[in-house]
Amino acid sequence: MARFTKGPGEIQNLGPHTREWLVDSRSCPLLQMHGIRIAGISEASRGFQFVRTRPDMSVLMLSIKGHGRACVDGKYRNFLPGMAYLMPPRVLHGYEAAGGGVWRICWVCYDEAKGQAPIISSDKPKLVRAAGGPLEEAVRGLHRETSHHAAAPIQKLYVELIHEHSLRIARVPRMDDRLWKLWALVESDLAHEWTLEVLARRAGLSIESLRVLSRQSTGRSPMKHLTFLRMQQAASALASSNATISTIAEGAGYSDAFAFSVAFKRHIGMSPSAYRERKKNASIH
Repeated sequence: MARFTKGPGEIQNLGPHTREWLVDSRSCPLLQMHGIRIAGISEASRGFQFVRTRPDMSVLMLSIKGHGRACVDGKYRNFLPGMAYLMPPRVLHGYEAAGGGVWRICWVCYDEAKGQAPIISSDKPKLVRAAGGPLEEAVRGLHRETSHHAAAPIQKLYVELIHEHSLRIARVPRMDDRLWKLWALVESDLAHEWTLEVLARRAGLSIESLRVLSRQSTGRSPMKHLTFLRMQQAASALASSNATISTIAEGAGYSDAFAFSVAFKRHIGMSPSAYRERKKNASIH
């Protein structure tokens, strides 16, 4: 694809061999709930290059495989797997494929209205450590769902996952270390009988401080965020394993499979068995 510019110093060049999987707010209006303009996955090679001088959007990008470079503090730096490039609005940013192989990236673009706090609050682009797998899986799932089924409950789930994973990555530079370590501990053992008191004690915080920090960083109370993490794990297990509903419920911290099914339907919009069947049919297509 030919190189073209949108303004002085701006470059948008996909290169000749780039493949992309895209979902925008036209194909999935639910993205507008969180101000997401477009999300996608790109497999690029040399020749893929973007430079934007004063973009009207925030862009969050993860390097999944291969080698790229990103502009930070006026210099191009290695942008490797396990890293995220956070690009705030109205600030110069740039990135390009490097090396000889395919560079796979996953990215989400947010519209940013004036007077509204952007999802990326830094005053310049940053490279941070971040695991890209969960966000890539969510984007792939939404692309598959909009391409084949267009089931609103499933689309909503994927949109929420994309937004939540984006928030987690965008907030890494400013998240309180105690909270980050707490949620990492919780995710390693979701079957544990976590209570508000136990969570606060493990974080070394008062209950009220934990509530405040949790709402600031996740938008949810500690217990609601715990439920969200459990539903994420359960949805992943239903889609990728043949484990029984009871086993999945137990792994998500529910001793009662019926209570788990009620909670799952309330959060996802369908029962665990219906969700598993939907994912099974999607994989066939």
